[in-house]
Amino acid sequence: MGSAYPKHMHIHLRDKHHRHGFTLIELMVVVGILIILASILIPTVSGAFRVARSKKDLTQQRGIYQAMVLHASGNESKFPLPSTIVDEKKPDPTMNTTSALMSWMVMQRFFDFAHTISPVETNPNIRPIQSADGLIGGNGEFNYNFDIYDGDTYHWDPDFNADFTQGVAHSSYAHQALVGQRLRLKWHSSSGATDVIICNRGPELDVSSAGISVVDPYSDERESYTFGFHGPNKQWEGAALTGDGSAKTISSYIDNDMTYVPLDGSMMRPDILFFPEFGDVDEANPMASGDNWIIVTSNENMEFTKNETTAVWD
Repeated sequence: MGSAYPKHMHIHLRDKHHRHGFTLIELMVVVGILIILASILIPTVSGAFRVARSKKDLTQQRGIYQAMVLHASGNESKFPLPSTIVDEKKPDPTMNTTSALMSWMVMQRFFDFAHTISPVETNPNIRPIQSADGLIGGNGEFNYNFDIYDGDTYHWDPDFNADFTQGVAHSSYAHQALVGQRLRLKWHSSSGATDVIICNRGPELDVSSAGISVVDPYSDERESYTFGFHGPNKQWEGAALTGDGSAKTISSYIDNDMTYVPLDGSMMRPDILFFPEFGDVDEANPMASGDNWIIVTSNENMEFTKNETTAVWD
């Protein structure tokens, strides 16, 4: 028997069945759910990436520290010091810069040059150097020249730059200031848990009786690049390797575990990491002291002495 409905009505009913879709309300519900999920997942994923970068940063610092210990094992427990590497009898303090220190360790293959850039780096002027095949960095600014080493005139690549105030730089990390009593007290493999060897660099500080403030290095109201390495964007948190080989996260410029016993016999007290606040050796020149002073150092336009150096900040 034939259908009771005309042919054109069969087509209409079939089309009506297949054209059913989302209503506006249903679409709004789906979008709302997606927004809620994104608001939950994005901070979680972002936090996971931050934790992973922080762990990698500590791993790289540990690698640098272990390279120093390896060098010290054959050099009377002393960590690398560019001036004595070049001439142990007549060391030239002007050579004790971050550029020379890091470049020499790369030249000696203690670690790969990729380890000189922190995974938490925020300063766009600090970039990885290129390998010979161009796989690292990719900007074409600088290939590390391993062939220049001759043990006489050249001990490291002089084009390796750590002074980010002078253009593109190739190193992120700060280290104990290589001046004053710090060399005797801290720059060796027998130093202790309160002696910082390698650390995320910090901001320049102004310390007075009124308290501690950050010196603003910019005129555009942008804050220091050193904020937000491991914690919130508005404050400094860092990672460090101490003299006993411990890797630790530091949440402030002053850490309760970082103390200093002044050489003048006065009481032990907290040590500000990024400021030479103790004038216990020379009251007029706190650089000569032995407290922690973690810096990136440059000899640009500066004649060093054994108790004086130039720090650069961002």
